Amino acid sequence: MFDPVTYTVYCGDPVRLETGRAYGYYLAGNGAFKYAENRHMRVLFPLAQFRVAGLPSLTPFLHLREGRLSSTVLHVIFNDARKQARERPIEVMYHIRRTAERLSVEIPEQDGGASALRYKGGDDPDIVMDIHSHCEMQAYFSPTDNRDEQGFRLYGVLGTIFTRPTARFRVGVYGDFWAVPLGSIFSGAGSEA
Repeated sequence: MFDPVTYTVYCGDPVRLETGRAYGYYLAGNGAFKYAENRHMRVLFPLAQFRVAGLPSLTPFLHLREGRLSSTVLHVIFNDARKQARERPIEVMYHIRRTAERLSVEIPEQDGGASALRYKGGDDPDIVMDIHSHCEMQAYFSPTDNRDEQGFRLYGVLGTIFTRPTARFRVGVYGDFWAVPLGSIFSGAGSEA
């Protein structure tokens, strides 16, 4: 049976995946790391930090292959989330899709409440990011988000959209997450998340 995962002791060679593998673990001089790549991004992030004598260290990174997303996309999503929640507070899910031709924001078929959200779809490999709103609550990733966000993509959550808008972002690689700043994902948006 084919194993979709690789395990590598890092000795200084470039970080990479064998063809057909989903992700890999690296043991380096500064800890254990998870690496994945797809047509949208490459990411290496720490899972646990510890010292391993004799091995070189790794530096975490997030590299978006087509460059960062326009901050205009984030503004469009914030504005739509406010519009959707004007009459009653609801959570809303957005998919940011990136194809060779364009970048688009889509709202999948969904049923949102003040603190819960069910939606259809989301398995399309053109989706580079899921963002959902928490409306009046703070921007945070809930235990439900952690259970639901099991793919390999960027994830975002918007909070307090009417009073003091906030946002949090992370990259997820099949059940493990790494918080990333706003400026790593969106151009012209600063570096705070």
